[in-house]
Amino acid sequence: MTSPTLYLFSSAAPPVFDVARVIEEAQADGWDVCLGLIPTAARWLADSLDGLAGHPVRWDYHLPGQPDVWPKPDAVVVATTFNTINQWALGITDKWLVGVVARASARAPSWR
Repeated sequence: MTSPTLYLFSSAAPPVFDVARVIEEAQADGWDVCLGLIPTAARWLADSLDGLAGHPVRWDYHLPGQPDVWPKPDAVVVATTFNTINQWALGITDKWLVGVVARASARAPSWR
């Protein structure tokens, strides 16, 4: 049996500095965690968190023809700022994280 997959997303706000603890607690509860960040948060943390979740930390769209390296999610958790919420609500998907969350909410309750 495989573990359920959790997409954990965060914007560039002070709580993002505690994301390693959140990843570890989710893993202890049996989740396979994929971490996605806003580009600014990625500059702050990606190097220190890469490998912790077992998948590459993502913050940008992959190039055409490149495979998606993450498994499909069973749950998505978004810890974000008001700015990102506004972009999500308006469908402004120039940031990868906003695009994935918009797609997830449009396809809810299932990605499949």
